[in-house]
Amino acid sequence: MTSKKILIGILRALPSRSSKKKRKAKNALVPTPTESALATPTESALATRPTTPIVDPVQFFELRRVTRRRSRVLGLLAALTAVLPVLAVAIYVFLIATPMYTTEVRFSIRGSEASSSASSMGSMLASGGGVLGGLVDGYAARDFIASRDAMVRLQSRVDLRALLAHPDADPLVRLPADATEDELYDAYRTRVTARYNMMEQIVVLDVQAFSPPDSETIARALIEVTEEFADQMNLRARTDALKASEAEVGNAEKRAADARIEMARWRDANGIVDPTADVTMINGLIGQLEGQLTGSQNELAAIDATGARDHPRRRSLMTEIQTTKDRIAELRRRLGGAGSAAANQISRFEALKIAQEYAEQNLTAARQSLDFTRRAMLRQQKYVAVVAAPHADGRPSYPTPFTSLLAAGIIGIGLSFFGSLVFGVLRSHLVG
Repeated sequence: MTSKKILIGILRALPSRSSKKKRKAKNALVPTPTESALATPTESALATRPTTPIVDPVQFFELRRVTRRRSRVLGLLAALTAVLPVLAVAIYVFLIATPMYTTEVRFSIRGSEASSSASSMGSMLASGGGVLGGLVDGYAARDFIASRDAMVRLQSRVDLRALLAHPDADPLVRLPADATEDELYDAYRTRVTARYNMMEQIVVLDVQAFSPPDSETIARALIEVTEEFADQMNLRARTDALKASEAEVGNAEKRAADARIEMARWRDANGIVDPTADVTMINGLIGQLEGQLTGSQNELAAIDATGARDHPRRRSLMTEIQTTKDRIAELRRRLGGAGSAAANQISRFEALKIAQEYAEQNLTAARQSLDFTRRAMLRQQKYVAVVAAPHADGRPSYPTPFTSLLAAGIIGIGLSFFGSLVFGVLRSHLVG
């Protein structure tokens, strides 16, 4: 109805011969002021009533024919605009596009199991096996897979350029044979995607290639590269801790060796292995001699009690008593005398012995710390736990006919509507 109204308005605006004649007749019928004054009210009303212009039928049908032809042309252009994208996509999808296959891998970053006693939340977070440690490791693995470093490491394991530059593939998805590193990286980012499931703490890796074996090869190589990266995430911290423990063990061994050397020198200088044992031995000898002295003195006292001054045993007893006293005095001088006396020897020996024992204890503690550090390194070591092994889907994941045609149809309809809108605005502007 709107187009008809516009058409009628245009036709009314066009001047015609009949309208010109009628306008002249109308002007002739208009009364003069004198006639208007003498005319009756009925005649005045009839004279001033508007009249409908008469349209030329020839011009009307010609304009109608032109308008219909223009509408058909515009409709045909709109249909072609909507259909051409769908037709182009259909030709590409069904005749040109090279099918591509996707391999999906699911894995997580894990650490060695902590001891059963470390069940508190603090121990879990410290060991890196808790919730926060899993989140950090998962996001780090995802970002690493999308990095250029992962692509470089992957190239050292498989011929990535040859796998992506398939000679029989269509040019839209094929990597050029003389592609630069940047182009190769762009193709890698397009064909390899990784996402992290925060709830399950699982990294989902999708690898797309021109054949199922090629996608599986790239996926398996990426798992190896990611495991190597996971092991190196805290390698520096583990290496530094191990180096510090080994250095402490080396220093403790040196101190223990110096203490043993000092003890050996003292023993060589004094000719005594253990002065404490010598003192014990001397004290034992003194006790034995004192026992003998007491026996000899009792026997002499018994002889003197009988009054037998010329007893043959008396003289030998007196000699034996004197000899025993001299021996006891000599042994006592060895224990408490100056210079190389037993007291000084024991004092020096005890100092060297304490220093040696302290060095040996430090060495034992350092070795235990080294063992603990090595066990901690094993607990902190990261590895890739594969949840779903790489197996390529037998159905092509690219192209997707339904999705591609639907998107092309939506784009075509949008272009057609936009073109019609633009044409209408321009026509209104020109006509106005």
